[in-house]
Formats: sequence, structure tokens, C-alpha cells
Amino acid sequence: MIEEGKIKSIVDKIYPLGQAAEAHRRVETEQRLGVIIISMGKSLKY
Repeated sequence: MIEEGKIKSIVDKIYPLGQAAEAHRRVETEQRLGVIIISMGKSLKY
């Protein structure tokens, strides 16, 4: 279904590993609009 474009993932925000605590707080507040990603590599732009 993803390949057919019927389902799309929504990324709320990407945090670097050093901001994992902040990412966790955002998940706890339930104010996010999609998934929270913690990046362990180079900074990703989404």
C-alpha cells in the first residue's frame, strides 16, 4: 500500500541523538502530528 501511495508516513520532527531527551518529551506531550525520529548519523532534512 505504501508503494501504491495509499498510505503515507508523517514525520513530525527529526532530532539528533544528543537531543533524545527533548524528543522523548515531545512524544510525552502528545502534541506531535506524526512520528518522531532520532537520527544517529548525519543531520537529515525532511
